This record gives sequence, structure tokens and C-alpha cells, in this order.
Amino acid sequence: MKLEKDKLNKKAMEMQRKIKEHEEKVSKDIEDVHKRQSMGNKNKSKSPQKGKFIPYPEDARPNPFLAKTYEDLPQRPNFLRKIDAH
Repeated sequence: MKLEKDKLNKKAMEMQRKIKEHEEKVSKDIEDVHKRQSMGNKNKSKSPQKGKFIPYPEDARPNPFLAKTYEDLPQRPNFLRKIDAH
């Protein structure tokens, strides 16, 4: 019984350590982003240039539908089957 309790305590401590490390990493990343944004704001005090490349936001997620393949439509429309619905 005591061994199981010790194992669970060890797992809990390990998870707490991982969570704390992750929180520190996230807070550091947030600080870095704020620093980059403040540096960008200093440069933006000048008149903005039109037509300049604007990068995507850092949190842009990949589009899962770009890699999806779809079936080609048949060459002749008479191959399409009519589906009775409602």
C-alpha cells in the first residue's frame, strides 16, 4: 500500500514539475512576443509603406483541407446516379 502511494506521489511530483516547466516556457514565449511587438511598434512610428509584405501571425494553424484529395467528377454526366432524398 505504501509503495503504491509512493509511486503515485512520485508521478504527481513529476507532473507538477512538467507543468511548471511548461508554464515557464509559455511565459517566456509570451515575453519574447511582447518584446518583438514592441520593437515592431518602434519601427512602425514612421509612415507605413504600402504594398509591403505582411507576414502571417505566429499562431497561424495549418489548413487540414489543403492536403486532402478529392475524387474526380465523371467525364459524362449520365454516369451520375440520381439520389432520392426526402
